[in-house]
Amino acid sequence: MNRPSLTIFFPCYNDSHTIGRLVKEAFRVASSLTSDFEIIVINDGSIDSSSAVLHRLQKIYPSLKVVTHLQNLGYGAALRSGFAAATKDLVFYTDGDGQYDVSEIPILLQLMTPDVDFVNGIKMSRRDVTYRIIIGNLYSFITRWFFRLPITDVDCDFRLIRRPLLQKLKLTANSGHICPELVKTAQRAHASFREVSVHHYERVHGKSQFFHLKHLYTTFSGLVSLWARLILFHRFRFQHFSPKLYHFLFALIILIALTLRLLPAFGNNFYFTMDQANDALHVREILVGRHFPLLGAETSIFGLYAGPLWYYFIAIGFLLFQGHPFGGIFMLILLNVFLTAIIIRRVSREISPLAGLVIGAVLLTSWGFYNLSRYAFNPFPNFFLAVVGIFWLTDFLRGNWGKYILAAIPFGLFFHTDLAPAIPANIFYVGLGIISLLRHKLSLRRFATAILILLFFLTPHILSEFTTNFSQTQILVKELQNPEGVFNSFQLRHISSRFSIIISRSLYRQVPEIGILSFVLVLILFFRKIHAHKVNPFVKHFIILSLSLFFLTWLFFITNLGWRDWHTAFLSPLIFLTILLTLTEIPTFLGALLLAVSIYSHLSIFINRYQQNFRPTSDPSLLVNEIAAINWVYQKSASAGFSSYSYLPSVFDYPYQYLFWWHGLSKYGYLPCEYSSFPGDPLTRLPDSRSYRAPTRACPGNLRFLIIEPDKNTTNFNQWFSAISQDTALIEESKIGLITVQKRLIWKKSD
Repeated sequence: MNRPSLTIFFPCYNDSHTIGRLVKEAFRVASSLTSDFEIIVINDGSIDSSSAVLHRLQKIYPSLKVVTHLQNLGYGAALRSGFAAATKDLVFYTDGDGQYDVSEIPILLQLMTPDVDFVNGIKMSRRDVTYRIIIGNLYSFITRWFFRLPITDVDCDFRLIRRPLLQKLKLTANSGHICPELVKTAQRAHASFREVSVHHYERVHGKSQFFHLKHLYTTFSGLVSLWARLILFHRFRFQHFSPKLYHFLFALIILIALTLRLLPAFGNNFYFTMDQANDALHVREILVGRHFPLLGAETSIFGLYAGPLWYYFIAIGFLLFQGHPFGGIFMLILLNVFLTAIIIRRVSREISPLAGLVIGAVLLTSWGFYNLSRYAFNPFPNFFLAVVGIFWLTDFLRGNWGKYILAAIPFGLFFHTDLAPAIPANIFYVGLGIISLLRHKLSLRRFATAILILLFFLTPHILSEFTTNFSQTQILVKELQNPEGVFNSFQLRHISSRFSIIISRSLYRQVPEIGILSFVLVLILFFRKIHAHKVNPFVKHFIILSLSLFFLTWLFFITNLGWRDWHTAFLSPLIFLTILLTLTEIPTFLGALLLAVSIYSHLSIFINRYQQNFRPTSDPSLLVNEIAAINWVYQKSASAGFSSYSYLPSVFDYPYQYLFWWHGLSKYGYLPCEYSSFPGDPLTRLPDSRSYRAPTRACPGNLRFLIIEPDKNTTNFNQWFSAISQDTALIEESKIGLITVQKRLIWKKSD
């Protein structure tokens, strides 16, 4: 019967007084057991004379292998180096401090029958001072109980293991908690264990590193991290995760996300400002007037427009809800809940189901994310577009070339939501393509296809330019040439301050300094792991791409005066998601701690603001108050014809132009004789606004209603009110929140 080959190795750190005796004894014992053996010593950065001793031993035993760490990497790193260097059938190791008797290896070998994979020693009687025995036994008990290990003495480093088993194990620990990691991962690999009692001797030379206070803290904190990874997290990996439980939790998170967004909007408790009303008027043109615009929302530069697809997107919701302004919000709610589902499933696949569910649940606490569906606003889909685009670009960077072409769709759609951030977003996208092209990671054909897709999304702009004599181009050129224009000034300090706020709110919202320091710490730990090539490729690419987009957006806005807070609304949840993914890659204990702090910070802010926004307030821009004002007007008109004029700080009275048509007409059956901001003003700048003037009741011409929203600019209001109330008498006045409504009769002075 052939005897199995044998590797014996010793981790050595400052063991110059004992390592020589152990090596000599190992050669003697091994040669008596088999002719095919090897002896290895892992010199873990010893600073005593261990290196010299090992050098002398190699002259005596030329076959002695010495693996040297240039610096002390830790006990776990030494064992991993030993396992990696071993080449024989069976691998035995024990410590280099001489507290175990190498001559007892045959005892372990006798138990290594064909059905056994792992033989572990049990100390007959621990030879240490009392406090070390107590701490050691406590450590062994806690480890065995918490990790549910199949052996009695996990702290006994006198082990014989089959090398095929070791080759299956993925060990990562660098410190002493590699022992429970080794045993637990071997147990997970369905290893068969045996135990046998062995002698333990007093340490004659040197001092144990385990019992130093600093080392104890490191060991026990590392033990907590190891427990979280091996026990807590392991239960949620695909191969051990119940599909029913996963899908139940997934559905629960999606249901909560949907419910949190829908509940406050019931009862018309959401904003319907000039911007939302302007969108509604354009949607009305699509659905009722059958006019299909080539241009979308106007930018902060007068005469410069985004693309029209935003109007067509929310038109679906308006159609579903028969013109109700809730339709626009509903579409954004669906979009962001769908994005939550995409994130959970993608992270579940790329990292683990637990990570996906945790990140999905934590995103529920992000006010920045939730705020993107509190009211319908054209820049709000940009978070969805950025995340989906970056997801596809991570696939591209890992070799899926077609995903670069696919990513052109979300980045092209940026031109139809908000033109300002579309510029840095597409510089980012095209720039990545050019870099990949130069590095031969992307073919010219695929790159050209992607550019054509981007140009396709600019088609409405191009057609509009041909039909308007290039009006937008002329406006843009004038703005560039204007010495006081948007593009002829820098605002480095202001924009940097605003972007630092976005960063500070990613981890800890209450104290900006803590938030920024935490952000920097997380990134340092993350990039150290990148340097060590230990990072999940998906996480690495997502984080680098997100930070690159963040940087380019900052770079763009410091070069002009065009920044408004809504332009970068998508960056806050994007950076928050980036941080959550980063936390999955840093040490488990620290990552869990930072995650807990972040959840507490975000949740406290979320609960406070959610409660404030859950019930209607006196805000004049809330739809519930605007509709109440219109109801008051109709009720006080006593079914007679009347005119209504609205004053809003935004000047344009789009909300009441839409609401009189949608709510007043559907509920009361007729429209005011005139409804605008001032007598004689056109309804809107949209084509054929006369279509929305009928039906009316007989208009005696003497009944006038005023709907007044408060304005800090009293000069504008006083001028408007003086003109509109001239030759009228106040009959009745009421307050609906902060909205003032008046019923007036027109009278003329006698000659």
